Amino acid sequence: MVPGSADPNQHPSVIASILERDSKHVAHVETIVLHAFALSLPEKHFTSVARVLDLLPQTEKMVLKDFLFVIPCPSIPTLFSHLTSFTSLRFENSWLSANVFNMLAELNLDNLAIPGGNNTSVDRAKLTTEASAFFSRLLSFEFVADGEGDLPGLPLNYQWLKDIEFNRLQHLDLTISDEHGINVMNDILLKAPQTVALGLKMTFGEALHTTIVLDLSHLIYLHNLTLTVDETGLSVATEGISTMTHATLQSIVLALQTEIANSAMVAFDSVIVDCADPEEFVSMTVRRCNGAAIRRKWMQDSLPLLTEAHGQKISAA
Repeated sequence: MVPGSADPNQHPSVIASILERDSKHVAHVETIVLHAFALSLPEKHFTSVARVLDLLPQTEKMVLKDFLFVIPCPSIPTLFSHLTSFTSLRFENSWLSANVFNMLAELNLDNLAIPGGNNTSVDRAKLTTEASAFFSRLLSFEFVADGEGDLPGLPLNYQWLKDIEFNRLQHLDLTISDEHGINVMNDILLKAPQTVALGLKMTFGEALHTTIVLDLSHLIYLHNLTLTVDETGLSVATEGISTMTHATLQSIVLALQTEIANSAMVAFDSVIVDCADPEEFVSMTVRRCNGAAIRRKWMQDSLPLLTEAHGQKISAA
């Protein structure tokens, strides 16, 4: 939906009329995507949005795209008051403020995604106690744990985040591109030892000159690991996996962004053998991303390590 859109097919009032006219579409709507291109959206547009939301009470996923929450707009609280039935919220290409997180605390969200492309400027002093408690209730959390940035909290330099007890967190997705990101992740994982599924996108572009090690030693229930990496990212991941104290991994997806040296792949496979659950290991899938090559020599040298330990459960896509 695009409030104020010149395209009538995207305007919420038109969508609401369609749903009212033919209710058979209601059951098939899984996600609502709401765009906002203006700096300040008139209240009448959110009235139309509210009509759509009322007609889709079973829809649980919402995407808010192109919102500038740092600019005061009286309609924003109205919008959030209609999001109480949603369990999943994703922000795209938006600018978030402390006020946004304060409003999120009033919702019933289990899953929150703030992927790359969003900007955040959060003053810890402006966050309510409820906002901090909100994060401790999440089951799934995706965010960018990147560098210091040019502004406080950009893109997610939340010093307050490491103080939160993630009591329910099961699924964590992180984008990391520098040493600061590794530190942020270590802080989060220390408070979320019950994490079952971990997704890491680590593309550094160059070698890291640091002694900081990714620490996965607290994850005693980690079953699913998804890695999107360049060669440096793979090295960081290999070191991190070697810190695991329990053989719990059941599924691994490795998406390669660049060509990887045979030695790096063999080192990765060696630590996987030690950390894979000998009874429950299901699969390891290697994907070639952006045309990156999986060298034949690696396939010959490395796969036997895992196939011998866990049977024919390895595939390259």
